[in-house]
Amino acid sequence: MLAPNRTSDAPSLQDIVNVALKRLISDWQDDEKQNLLRNELLEQRRAARSNMGRRKSEDS
Repeated sequence: MLAPNRTSDAPSLQDIVNVALKRLISDWQDDEKQNLLRNELLEQRRAARSNMGRRKSEDS
């Protein structure tokens, strides 16, 4: 957590996305990491699909 007078030093959403995309591209080029990423992405997709149509109050 940054001090209130240092919030301008915090990374922006664009900074976070840029770093995440660079890591994804780098990891995707490694066969072992690519398999792990693929599994994680598929699991995320399954979880998102299972939650489709649910109201937020149902998740509590």
